[in-house]
Amino acid sequence: MTKTYTGVLLIVGPILTILGYLLMPQNGFGKDPTDPASVVGAIAGKATQIDIYLLMVALGMAALVGGIYLANRQHAASDKEEDPRTSWGGLITIISFIGFISTVGIIAAISGIVEQAMLQDPTGAAAGAAAGPIIALGSGIQGYADIFFGIGIAVMASAWAQGSVHDRNTSYVLAVVGVLTVLARVILGLTGAEGDVTAMVGSILYVIATISFISIGIQTLQAKS
Repeated sequence: MTKTYTGVLLIVGPILTILGYLLMPQNGFGKDPTDPASVVGAIAGKATQIDIYLLMVALGMAALVGGIYLANRQHAASDKEEDPRTSWGGLITIISFIGFISTVGIIAAISGIVEQAMLQDPTGAAAGAAAGPIIALGSGIQGYADIFFGIGIAVMASAWAQGSVHDRNTSYVLAVVGVLTVLARVILGLTGAEGDVTAMVGSILYVIATISFISIGIQTLQAKS
């Protein structure tokens, strides 16, 4: 039964998370989620849609955390002892999810601010000025959460790859994605890359991570039967 829960959570969690994230208007292709004007133009009048997408992200992350916890338990049980990398990697990953959940609340706040400001000034100028500081805060938290997430899954998946429960190749792919996520965030931050470029690179890496988690989830369900 535990394998069933693990597999389902590792499939459903990442799917809900990535769909909710990519469907949000401000995260569309070519959009800059760090630019107040771009964000205001994208989310104005779409508060209900954004609430739905944010709920998808929140539920997806909760499911993924549960799946990661159970996957680490299975790894420890198969090797008769707990690999410190799964403990530390899982902990760092959970810390990253705290950051991601914070950004969910921030996006909800931005949506509310934009809706109220647009009633007073339909041009969007007041909305951009009001939401700007909060958008900057959310972008900063997102950046650090990305780095912690990358470190966490790199450490954790490297342990999975050397165990006997989870597929070795898929786990290595997940570990590499974690390393690339950290490098991308640091390099793009140091070079002052535009927000749309950073978002595009991050989205690609998260899609690959999603596919990896889903693959491990499917393999877990197949191993059960």
